[in-house]
Amino acid sequence: MVERPDQLVSFGAHGLGLAPGRGIGRLIIIEYHDDLKEVQADGVLAELLSAPSANAPFERLEWWRALEAECGLMPFMAIAKDGEHRAVLPMYHIQRRLEAFANWYNFRVGPLFSSGADPAALLTALARDLTGEATRIVLSPLPDEAGETTAIAAAFRRAGWWVFRSVCDTNHILRVDGRSFAEYLAARPGALRTALRRKADKVEISIETHYNP
Repeated sequence: MVERPDQLVSFGAHGLGLAPGRGIGRLIIIEYHDDLKEVQADGVLAELLSAPSANAPFERLEWWRALEAECGLMPFMAIAKDGEHRAVLPMYHIQRRLEAFANWYNFRVGPLFSSGADPAALLTALARDLTGEATRIVLSPLPDEAGETTAIAAAFRRAGWWVFRSVCDTNHILRVDGRSFAEYLAARPGALRTALRRKADKVEISIETHYNP
């Protein structure tokens, strides 16, 4: 484990509304871990990386342990601490570059933030400190349905990195927009609704509203 006090000082934080240079700065601590037991020892991180806080299986410590044990990947966990708030960017080393701690089963990767954290400040602090750890960082596949990739790119640019984005896959999503399933189905083509009624007795349907392993 390596621990570093980051040099980023954020002014006008916590909604004080002060002009830059006149606010109260805060110190963001950067840590690097290659032992997942050290990550779990942090109570805030242990909660963040476990259900129900971690909604997706790829965001959980159990998945990372499997990547280490079954795929031989050596974890490199970059963590930013701001008081009780945390950000973690899971990666691993390949020669002089860092890549997302993932394999081809991963639907998505990216940084994780504890509740109430300032993602922009923590991620920028991490990106700035990571210049001493790697000459290149590859994060893939990143989602952008809620602007995640855009925010990551902005943070790394603020920290002085050259950032290149490219499409590696297509994620098909459906905006619910407050509709019930009945409302959604009523708007489908008539041929589809007829086929569903005809085959209803042969099809078993289960609609999950959360990850169900």
